[in-house]
Amino acid sequence: MEAVIAPRACRGEGTIRSATIADVSALSRLLTSAGIAERALTGTDVAAWLARGRLIVLDVGAGAVGAAAYAALDVRDGGVHARIDLFVVSPALVGTGSEDRMAAALLAVCENSGCIDIDVPPKGASRLA
Repeated sequence: MEAVIAPRACRGEGTIRSATIADVSALSRLLTSAGIAERALTGTDVAAWLARGRLIVLDVGAGAVGAAAYAALDVRDGGVHARIDLFVVSPALVGTGSEDRMAAALLAVCENSGCIDIDVPPKGASRLA
């Protein structure tokens, strides 16, 4: 069942926050509906992402996630390096400014984690493991 995106979210509103294990169902719905996940996510999947990097979501209320972004972090060569492995926005939110808000938030999260560089894949690429 796909979550209904609240009207306020369709105006680009919502709260960007760090994801938690409690978001597994909402994340699974978002990624499956976007054709990114071939199977339902588990708490183990989300826990692995949280252990290896930073996962943020756009919380649009009522248990729904309107967008998600993930950066894997790697400490090597004297610094922290980020690699964006996931960036997805619900089709209902495209054109509302949600993409820009999520990109700015993920950049800030990476910078706050001490990243010295960020690898951004081409549009449409996904490297979830």
